[in-house]
Amino acid sequence: MSPNHPQTHRNLAGALLLSGDLPRGFNAYSRWRTLAGSDSRYRDIPAWDGSDLNGRRILLYEQQGFGDLIQFIRFAPLVAAKGGRVIVACPKELARLLQAAPGIDALLVDGDPMPAVDCTLLAVRSATHFRHDNRYNSSVTEISACRSGVGSIVATKLANVKELKVGLCWAGRPTHLDDRRRSMKFDDFSTLLQNQRCSLLQSSEGVACRAWRVVDWTNELNDFADTAALIENLDW
Repeated sequence: MSPNHPQTHRNLAGALLLSGDLPRGFNAYSRWRTLAGSDSRYRDIPAWDGSDLNGRRILLYEQQGFGDLIQFIRFAPLVAAKGGRVIVACPKELARLLQAAPGIDALLVDGDPMPAVDCTLLAVRSATHFRHDNRYNSSVTEISACRSGVGSIVATKLANVKELKVGLCWAGRPTHLDDRRRSMKFDDFSTLLQNQRCSLLQSSEGVACRAWRVVDWTNELNDFADTAALIENLDW
C-alpha cells in the first residue's frame, strides 16, 4: 500500500474523527488535503505555518463546500489573536451570514477581485493549528443571524406562526455528485407529520408537503442568513 495514497488518508481521517480522536483525525484530514492537491487559485501564496502574523493578511478558505466553512469559521478569532488581518473567501450564499461572525476583517466573495494577502489557511486546518490551545473547545460555536439583524425578515414572518414549529430538511442540492447518499424522499417522514405543523427548510415536493400540512419556506430562503434565522426561530 502506498503511504501517500490520498484516499487512504481520507479514510483514516474519517475513522479517527468518528472515534472521537479529533487531533489525529484532523491531522490525517490535513494530510489528505495536501496529497489531494491545493486549491489552484491560491497555490502561489504561502500557507500559514502557525507563527505570529504580526499584522500580515491571512486568507481563510475552504474547498469542501458550505458546511466545512460554517464549521471551521469558529477558529477565525483564534487566527486573529495571532495578530493577523483575517480575510475569508466565501460563496455569495454565505456572505451575509459570515458578516455576523467574529474575528473576520473582510470577506472575499466569489467574483470579487483578489486582494493582496501574505499567506493562506485552509479552514479545516485551523483545528490542527489550535489543537493544543486551551480555547480549542471553547471557541465560537454559533453565529446568530437574528442578533446581527441579517435574518430579521424571516424572523418577523415566523413570529406570526403560532403552532409548534418543527424544522425539516431532507434533501440537499440535487446537482451534488453524492446526493443519493445524503438526500431522502419526503414520504420517508410521512408518519412523523400527521399531528405536527412543521416549518420546512427545503423542499422540492410542494404537492406532497401540502398533503401533510407542512409549510414550505423554500421561497423565503435566499441565502444561509435566512436559513439560520429560520432555524433560530424553530421550536424543534
